Amino acid sequence: MTAEQWDRLVRRLEPEARAEPARYGRKVALLAAAGYGFILLMLAALTALAAVVVWLGLSAPVLLFKVGLPIAALAWILARSLWVKLDAPTGVRLRKEDAPELHRMLEEVNEQVQGPKIHEVLVDGELNASVVQIPRPGLVFGQRNYLVLGLPLMQALSPEEFRAVVAHELGHLSRAHGRFAAWIYRIRATWAQLLANLEEKGHWGAGLFRRFFRWYVPYFDAWSFPLMRQHEFEADRAAVAVAGPHAAASALATLPVAGDYLERAYWPRLYERADSEEQPPRAAFAPLRSALAEPRTEDEVRACLTAELERPSETSDTHPCLSERVKAIGVDRDELLASVLSRGAPSTSAAESFLGETEGAILEELDRSWRESVGEAWRQRYEEVQEQRRALADLDALAAARELDLEEARARASLTAELRGADEGLALFRELLERAPDDAQANFAVGTLLLDRDDDAGLAHLERAMEADPDAILPACEYAWGYLTRHGRHDEAARYRERGVGRAEALELAYEERTEVRDGGPIAPHDLPGEAVAELRSQLAQVDGLKRAYLVRRPAQHLDDELPLYVLYLFPKRYPWRPLGGDRQELVERVDAVVDVPFQLWYLAPSAFSAKRLRLRRIAGAEIYTA
Repeated sequence: MTAEQWDRLVRRLEPEARAEPARYGRKVALLAAAGYGFILLMLAALTALAAVVVWLGLSAPVLLFKVGLPIAALAWILARSLWVKLDAPTGVRLRKEDAPELHRMLEEVNEQVQGPKIHEVLVDGELNASVVQIPRPGLVFGQRNYLVLGLPLMQALSPEEFRAVVAHELGHLSRAHGRFAAWIYRIRATWAQLLANLEEKGHWGAGLFRRFFRWYVPYFDAWSFPLMRQHEFEADRAAVAVAGPHAAASALATLPVAGDYLERAYWPRLYERADSEEQPPRAAFAPLRSALAEPRTEDEVRACLTAELERPSETSDTHPCLSERVKAIGVDRDELLASVLSRGAPSTSAAESFLGETEGAILEELDRSWRESVGEAWRQRYEEVQEQRRALADLDALAAARELDLEEARARASLTAELRGADEGLALFRELLERAPDDAQANFAVGTLLLDRDDDAGLAHLERAMEADPDAILPACEYAWGYLTRHGRHDEAARYRERGVGRAEALELAYEERTEVRDGGPIAPHDLPGEAVAELRSQLAQVDGLKRAYLVRRPAQHLDDELPLYVLYLFPKRYPWRPLGGDRQELVERVDAVVDVPFQLWYLAPSAFSAKRLRLRRIAGAEIYTA
């Protein structure tokens, strides 16, 4: 199923899910059961087949080893894949004595939404909140419920807005959404784990299950998607019932504004310090409290929130878009925009109100955990920047002495933009484009630098980069999509998204086609230049035990011109003391250890008596090495 087909199916199913959610939920449950039913049916068939093999094996014991053991291995893989363990969420655990006001509020809200018991409350460093249900061991002991609250979320919201968020999350639990979502996750994880186990073992049964998997999982995901979206609307109604429509809508509108600031300004500025400081700072989350409290300019807030309100719902996210959620809550979007613009930061944050002095201890723990997680990468970044500065100094000296070649000019412009700022880097990249107007890297760099300045001219440069180099399509489409989405130009953004998705699907199909190359199928003369073949021949001469090698091209269905696939057929020397064919896999491993070429190359070592050898001899230029 392509992304376009999946999108159409989801949009067709959404009206049914909205009109009759209970009936639709039963359909999804039946479809989910069908996936398990297929596995159980296969297990039953394998059990019956194994019984036949055992019965026949009483008179022919060799069958037990040649047929019985592979069947038992596949049955074990299937049975083991039905058990998927869900990991408990992580964070700073908050007991009642640690934050009595918070727990008191949680109990009040949970009673209002008639939710189940919350077993653990955790605080992490995300601008988010979530509920997670982890099944207890066994089938009849229920599940353990976790409520995960992001400290930045509590710092950005007022107490009443935070109550609305909590009611939304607990509303998922009260309506068993968390249990349903966990069940859906386990189904998806079951299939992913099953296929991974089959592929890892190289089992002959993988093909059958892969075909079913490719049909069933996208189909099931599409059917479950509208139901998950309806769950969000139901949880929003719980938030309205507890905190009122204005607090619920205000919380929804405040989070994208805070998230935009963190992603665009706070975290980038913090990580920029790795360019000049060898060790990460002691505090990353502690300064965040005051940073979130700083008022944003009206233009910043208006631009961010307007773009978010104009963004349509997308099938890449189970959460409905902001405008649909605000409309369902019953708040006018213009009224909401005016309210957020006039409010500014809350005078008392939810963190101050519900955590009190415990907030300081949580900040210390989050900062300690953050330092441990980023320490190694931070030091690597510092060392890389010092090396980059030395390289840039060398290139500057070289540029003063002579004109740089294109590769040197690209490196100098890139390092300049990275270390000295976008203005100087942009000037150097434009100089490079005067020499080479179609240079893909320079066009991509100029395009992104211009879009960062909100200059539409960057889109034309990204187009030129994609025309010059197909590898630029995915990153260029992603950058253009982000820019256009940020400016509320969603129709244009959708076109770039479709183009990027199409490219990703083509690459995925090409990758799958090239993942496992077997003997057989069409072959053609290779089209590699003589110097490339000569270099490969010199590398093969270093391989002990290689008698002869043939190089051909294997025509591919996907991206054949862009990503040509070459196959090297290897024939070992014959040794009388070795069994026929016993050294073929060893030969492939020795060749793989020696050969280093700038194109995709597969190795095959057919039998010395294979008919393939006769075909290879008839292909002009195929025989590239003879010992």
